[in-house]
Amino acid sequence: MTIHIEFLHQRQDLRELLREHGWRLDKKNGGFAAEHPAVHDQAAARQNLQALGLLTSAAVRIEFGPSHRSGIRSTVN
Repeated sequence: MTIHIEFLHQRQDLRELLREHGWRLDKKNGGFAAEHPAVHDQAAARQNLQALGLLTSAAVRIEFGPSHRSGIRSTVN
């Protein structure tokens, strides 16, 4: 699963944190497309990002792709 992340604060530190925890970041559309080999759905992505303290962080904007079930895109700031 690919998510879109925009870094609003502490850009370099947060990129390094994600990379240290297995996320691959590719620059795209004003932010980064992020993928993790062990994250296959939105629930796993949310759990992983929450463990890193990023899910509700004001330092990042995270967009999850369409849910396979509902087709709705959710955004967490």
